[in-house]
Amino acid sequence: MDTLHQWFDHWLLGVDNGIMSKPRADVQVGPAQWITQRDWPARGAMRVPLRPSADGSLGLLPARRGATAAFTDVRMPETEMVADVGTAKPGRLAFTTGALPLDLRLSGTPVVDLRLALDRPTANLTALLVDFGDDTRLDWRRGQGITTLAEEDCHGESTAADDGCYRKVATNLATRPLEIVARGWLDVQNRDSLSSPSPLTPGAFTQVEWETLPHDYVFKKGHRLALVIAGTDSTYSGERATGAAVTVDLARSKVTVPFALSAPLAEVPTGPSTWRGPQEVELPTPEHAFH
Repeated sequence: MDTLHQWFDHWLLGVDNGIMSKPRADVQVGPAQWITQRDWPARGAMRVPLRPSADGSLGLLPARRGATAAFTDVRMPETEMVADVGTAKPGRLAFTTGALPLDLRLSGTPVVDLRLALDRPTANLTALLVDFGDDTRLDWRRGQGITTLAEEDCHGESTAADDGCYRKVATNLATRPLEIVARGWLDVQNRDSLSSPSPLTPGAFTQVEWETLPHDYVFKKGHRLALVIAGTDSTYSGERATGAAVTVDLARSKVTVPFALSAPLAEVPTGPSTWRGPQEVELPTPEHAFH
């Protein structure tokens, strides 16, 4: 609130209070943890390519040449996409790291880069970056993460038009075994342009890249980071699935994640292919309206 008032004082009243030289970003990195930094995303964040392998692992090393994995573009909710990771499903692929040896803070926009072939001219694709590990996290699915309370905080003097008081808020929390951290979608034929489709030649491999939504999030030590690739996301899309068979060239595919690191990441342990995630996942449908 102090920052907001300084900003209004500067731009509305012309007060030279130095607000424009202060850090531009306050970043929430945990349910009750905020940091202030010069800009966002974190400056100097290292773009780390994580690569999928045929055994279901995700790490720094590419898969062997010629390794592929396949799924079919069907309509699935995200709860089904991230359930029972470690078990093969015809409608999704899932790749998981081992238990992380340190906290890893994502700051920015993960980018998915797949070499793939379809048996049809297009497919709908979904990419999810998932944090596996029991934890109490910010529950953004309810009220954009906050509940507005009846109690007020007052700042400064009041006038007849404005009493200078604001309703307090409480952070919404939820304890779950996982969180979908970043998500992104692509209609393959519109990979280069939203208005000019470029259908693929069935059976021919093509490099396809798309961004997920940006985020700032800490994957905690001991948790596992997963990449899930699937077809049509029924949680967010009303589109029909294409039914296309999607074959991914694992050796030439990756997800690049911007991590705020003090030194290059030397190792991301690959998870054993026998690891299984939660068999059933309950993730309430997000409230899309703003409050």
